[in-house]
Amino acid sequence: MDDKTKEREKLRQKLRYKIGDGRISRSNKQHKELILEKTLKKMGLDKDKLKADIEAVKKQGGLTLNLSK
Repeated sequence: MDDKTKEREKLRQKLRYKIGDGRISRSNKQHKELILEKTLKKMGLDKDKLKADIEAVKKQGGLTLNLSK
């Protein structure tokens, strides 16, 4: 593939993501939850457990991350 084809493919990918974001923002709450659950499942995460963990971190006063290269 030449550079033009690669660039065009990148732009198509961005457009697909943008359209997907628009669809999510216009959909109802049940559909949003379903999409979130499927996405998390693909990442190997359990939605309910993640929510519980987030709540536990909030109760502890937040989370601090130190990132270095």
